[in-house]
Amino acid sequence: MVLLRSGKWGRWLAAAVAVAPLALSNSPLLADDFVAQVNRPLREVPTDRRSDTVLLPLLADLPEPPAVVRSQERAALLGWHGPQWNACEAWASQDPCRKVLDALPGLVAERNFRVAKVFAQPYGVEGIDLDLVSRNLYTELGEPPMLAAARHGYMDALENMAVLVHVETSRLAKAGRPDDAVELLVNWVLFARQFADRPFLAETLWAVESMFLGLTRIRDVLYDDHQQDPRKATWTRLREQIERLDPSALISIDRMRLPEADLVGRRQLLNRVMRRGSGVDTAAFGSTMARLSSLDRPLRLFSSAAYWESVGAGHADFLETDRTLTAFWQDWVKRWDLPTFDPVMQTKSEFVLKVKPSRRFAVLDLNMDGFEDLFRERQRLRAELAGTRMAMGAYAYILSQRNVPPALNALRPSILTAIDTDPYSQRRQDLQYLIVGRDTPRDSEGKPAPYTVRLFPPDPYPSFEIPLQPGTFVLYAVGPDNLRQSARNATQGRPGVPGDYLLWPPAISLYRQRLIDLGTLN
Repeated sequence: MVLLRSGKWGRWLAAAVAVAPLALSNSPLLADDFVAQVNRPLREVPTDRRSDTVLLPLLADLPEPPAVVRSQERAALLGWHGPQWNACEAWASQDPCRKVLDALPGLVAERNFRVAKVFAQPYGVEGIDLDLVSRNLYTELGEPPMLAAARHGYMDALENMAVLVHVETSRLAKAGRPDDAVELLVNWVLFARQFADRPFLAETLWAVESMFLGLTRIRDVLYDDHQQDPRKATWTRLREQIERLDPSALISIDRMRLPEADLVGRRQLLNRVMRRGSGVDTAAFGSTMARLSSLDRPLRLFSSAAYWESVGAGHADFLETDRTLTAFWQDWVKRWDLPTFDPVMQTKSEFVLKVKPSRRFAVLDLNMDGFEDLFRERQRLRAELAGTRMAMGAYAYILSQRNVPPALNALRPSILTAIDTDPYSQRRQDLQYLIVGRDTPRDSEGKPAPYTVRLFPPDPYPSFEIPLQPGTFVLYAVGPDNLRQSARNATQGRPGVPGDYLLWPPAISLYRQRLIDLGTLN
């Protein structure tokens, strides 16, 4: 995958964005130059390196998944234990689904990110195959074309593909093919990483969530195999997949950049709804902002127009708005490259301090909240990647040595070349590892005391306790609070809630079993 927001792309776009406020005016014709800025690097990708031209025509024929697996999150959680599994399995066996699955390995086969494939479909209709346009597998920018109005039509199809991957993962695992299931998930995670280089926030957030679920599910598949007799996974194939997830290689989270298309789109918006040297353009402000705030709710267009006209009366002028945009974007860029525990990261951002509290910058606030979430989600993703690699390594050790590893360092050098550090650890320590019974408290008779983990599923589901048997290995990160709790409270990175980040046993596996036991996995 070529990282569109690093190297040549990053330098070019940074320069383009820097001159945009000075070079462009309110002219509708010149406003198209903003779209060209975002599209130019995409149009420069050679045809033989584009993954979108291979994948999107296949997704055009992908049938809708059964309603019971309406999202990739639900498909991952249900596995093959949920209702209507036979219908899900039959859906994934259809020819259009098999063609999508067969194409996936080729999209991520190249391991050198500088020459790997790129999802490089440009934004808007210009140059897009008419069949893809007719099937809504493109990005609609409206008329006149506005980046802030982008509606990525292919996202629904990609979500269906994600559902397909998780259903196929379940099918393979149920059939006793965990190695194939893990390989499929690694391919999917690498494709999602490729898609994370798209320059829009909505695309990046989807990709991060897809990577997160894919990594979680790898551990889930292996945990299920761990419970079986005989076990079907092989340590040699696991080692191959561990290498493909090397954090310094194709999947590198550190090479991810902020999605700059939203900044370019905000510059374009300012030039459309405001007059340089004065305030809002009353003829364009209310209708344009209403259109943007009602993209998914067209019936609210009329009421939104009245609201935005009232906002425009008290909005900051062009110069102050533009200056504020530059300030909070530069603040985000600075924070993006800072270590998690840098003092600056413990303070509120310019966006939170100056934009969120005031309607005077409402143009800047609309649909930009996700950037604050992206910082936190990137850190969780780092923990998921490190934890998945180490869990895969520990399980490969179990398969080869017939015993749990005494410590993570035992995985070197036969399985791993290095032990991944804990992204949440201020001192950059290794991920935490313990064996229940050996490293946990004992009772007055010297026997292992009962050991439980309290797991906090996503809202609104209540927390619950899970007892772990002696001999179980536990892998965890310390979590955002940087305090070790031996995974007693697995809060999974929730902001403001003290606790650790449980990686093994996988939280998804424990939660699914909990729902099965309660009879509520439906």
